Amino acid sequence: MAKDLDYPPLICNIQTAYAYTMKSEYIKAIINKLEKLMYGHNYQVYFSFHIFTNCSNKSEFNNEINKHCIEFSEDSQNKTPIELDDFWKRINYGLNYRGDTTAGLHLDQHKEKELEKATNEYISFINEFIKPTTIIYSTIAQEGIYWSYSFLLRNDDKSLYISGCAED
Repeated sequence: MAKDLDYPPLICNIQTAYAYTMKSEYIKAIINKLEKLMYGHNYQVYFSFHIFTNCSNKSEFNNEINKHCIEFSEDSQNKTPIELDDFWKRINYGLNYRGDTTAGLHLDQHKEKELEKATNEYISFINEFIKPTTIIYSTIAQEGIYWSYSFLLRNDDKSLYISGCAED
């Protein structure tokens, strides 16, 4: 597993593609760990993501959006820009939700520490896509019984789609 989440600037498209493939594999492992650790009594979470690397070409970017997260397409009426504080409130609500005796997570100290570490890695990954110029879009929560989110972090160089939900 990579120690440093930051990659140096890359010149060649092949190197860039390789770097994002490696980053994708890294975040898939983090998400897999989160999903396993956040599996409880009548409670299960799902996360997904997609990294967009060709964001400066508007036509190609829109084609990619339509393939991977159509709810954020240029024509979508369901997406709305949100503030960074609201974004983090929704992310943290889901990551910190533990439920109750009917449905939720009941973790011992060791599992809670593991979950905290995986959560911090997930948050660090997301932070890589947040710049002063980032526009964050949200859509109406469509899935999840306990919580859900769906966001597009839009930048000119690289953008990120993330979603998460919890159900029974």
